[in-house]
Amino acid sequence: MKVRVSEAERQVLDWMVAEASGTPVYRSGKTLTRMDVDGGIYWQPSTDWSQGGPIIEREKIRLDTNDHPDLWPWVANKLIRWEKREDEEMGDWPVYAEGVGDTPLIAAMRCYVASKLGDEIDVPEELK
Repeated sequence: MKVRVSEAERQVLDWMVAEASGTPVYRSGKTLTRMDVDGGIYWQPSTDWSQGGPIIEREKIRLDTNDHPDLWPWVANKLIRWEKREDEEMGDWPVYAEGVGDTPLIAAMRCYVASKLGDEIDVPEELK
């Protein structure tokens, strides 16, 4: 089933991050586990800073608060490419992937997935 990255949360978002990063995870129902040398650990980069934090740092994802009361409290963005303008004197312009969320990790992981896989992803039905 197709899921919009901007609406993904919990195990669906975590699965998307695994897909975007090439992290092998194993599903048991809605639980995702990453196998490490010393055994399996739960894969939850959208709620666990020890997993999501290195992605934010490596990918140079910028986080900021949104002070507008009607919008998400956290905004993340990442430069994904530069595009040429028709008027070369204006120079190139940046294109960003963005993510928003209730927490900085959710916003950053949505941004990361969007930067790698686009705005809508096929997700296994069992995760919903």
